[in-house]
Amino acid sequence: MSDEIKPVKSERLAGVDVTPDTCRDRSIVGPGFKRSPELAKQIRGLSNLGISKNAIANFLGISTQKIEEDYAKDLIEGKHDMNVKLATLAMQAAEAGDSKMIQYLCKVKLGWTETSTIEHVGEVRAVVSAKPLTKDEFEKKYITNEDEESGEE
Repeated sequence: MSDEIKPVKSERLAGVDVTPDTCRDRSIVGPGFKRSPELAKQIRGLSNLGISKNAIANFLGISTQKIEEDYAKDLIEGKHDMNVKLATLAMQAAEAGDSKMIQYLCKVKLGWTETSTIEHVGEVRAVVSAKPLTKDEFEKKYITNEDEESGEE
């Protein structure tokens, strides 16, 4: 048996090569474990698909701590690659005339916001104030006016 670990095609994820189950033994990634370029490529590929660090660790059978210690750069580069792909697709859609994508990009990248104007039609019969009225002010404003109005009729 050779020391070289050859990745195999994943049955769960199309286009992703993974380490065979026989190599996923946690003892292999113990204290004497050395960084593997094949594993780094797998981590970057899975991260590129938007898969979380915890899910990648679980899928590959290694600890999240090992990913953080030895493969953090690959994880970050995979996420960066995914962001570049998504941004490219968004721009292509906008350039093709997708109005919703254009609107989204204007809001997110240019800080545009939608504003609305409310028009009130009709007469104002009362003004609401946050300042409470005293009993005398209330009587003068509302009760006295009612008496005057009823006297005019």
